[in-house]
Amino acid sequence: MSQPIIVGYDGSGPSKKALDHAITLASRFGASIHLVHVIDWSPYEFHTLEENETVTRQRREELERDRRELFPPAEQKIAEAGIDAAAELRYGHPAEVLAQIAEETAAFCLVVGRTGTSRIKSLLLGNIASNSVLLANCPVVVVP
Repeated sequence: MSQPIIVGYDGSGPSKKALDHAITLASRFGASIHLVHVIDWSPYEFHTLEENETVTRQRREELERDRRELFPPAEQKIAEAGIDAAAELRYGHPAEVLAQIAEETAAFCLVVGRTGTSRIKSLLLGNIASNSVLLANCPVVVVP
């Protein structure tokens, strides 16, 4: 697979615009697309044993729901454009995980929407977008 364009994708309107832009870039530069959905989770949260069981079950359910509902429409859109694609779900801080994947894959660039589905979406530049600009070792495209 060619040098990928990493796309932070949560199914929101801004992330769909980011995907559209990534498809344009991938078509122009012959890149592949690597969709990434990061479920915000901190390893520093502390829980009782009972809470851990509940949290683990909830994470599994969330992961399966997202895998089943989030990626298929985006993957179909990418396939219709004739672009190679991969998709993955991860837990962690979204900007950190996106930057890590960009480094691991020697990404062509990272594309994110200006805001996502987070509580911070009222800010002019979303937390994930601004942190990605600071953390990524490749060009970051923030799509309004």
